[in-house]
Amino acid sequence: MKRSSPSIQEVSFQCFIFLILFILILSSAFADQSTSQKSVSAFSLESTLQTSSTLHELDDVNRQGETSLYLIPQYSVSELIQLSALFGINQEMTGEQKTSITNLTFGLREKGISLNPYFKYSLGGSALAPTHSDSRNRESLLSSVKFSPRLIFSPQQIPQLRVFYELGLSKNFHEFFTSTTGGSNVSYSLTQRIVSQYSLTDQLSASVDFARNSGWTYFDNIKTSFDLSEELSFEFIQNLSLAIGHSNGGGLLSSNGVDSNFAVFNENTSTVYTSITALF
Repeated sequence: MKRSSPSIQEVSFQCFIFLILFILILSSAFADQSTSQKSVSAFSLESTLQTSSTLHELDDVNRQGETSLYLIPQYSVSELIQLSALFGINQEMTGEQKTSITNLTFGLREKGISLNPYFKYSLGGSALAPTHSDSRNRESLLSSVKFSPRLIFSPQQIPQLRVFYELGLSKNFHEFFTSTTGGSNVSYSLTQRIVSQYSLTDQLSASVDFARNSGWTYFDNIKTSFDLSEELSFEFIQNLSLAIGHSNGGGLLSSNGVDSNFAVFNENTSTVYTSITALF
């Protein structure tokens, strides 16, 4: 396998610089808070337990299912800036029933600055550490950085509706140009994401999340894919909600490279899930 241009030391240094900045800002924020008389805590922790499964029969060898726990600590540095981290643990319920941890992501985002009564914009960025074994061992991923500005639409005439468009620009760093399976690793990627949320009642809400992904390998080949999910969420008590949903994803083109592979529902690739989320 051919090595990509950045060395492990260079990329690790970049990752650790971001992590150090994250810790310094967080430490500074805690120090400021210790002298503040504010009663509202700037720290929160979102925890989600989710179970998902494909639509195959229980005895079908193609059936896939897993249970996951996601933790998202968040800290508001100021009224506009928020730091966060994302970490998860997955347990396969089928096949080899492996246990794995997700990649660790550190993020920084503006909470939203108004442009007019209808639109807000929000700048954000993140850095990824390859804590997932497949990312490290199969793809030789060293790290990834992402810039993701958002445009948020929330009309005053329809306060129940909130829509945002996010443009994600990512740069991945790998030790090798190709994975251990022979596929080309993605160097740059562009993700266009649209999320629409509508509050049906004070407790019940529905959302649709669509993303189109384009990735450029080290050999200048393009890989395209999509992710689509629909979710219904019910907050039965404050800060505790239950959700059910459906998702589907895959390559945008079929195996012949011409026909579209996009589908809202596919009996072979669709996944149904339920989750419970608590905010502390």
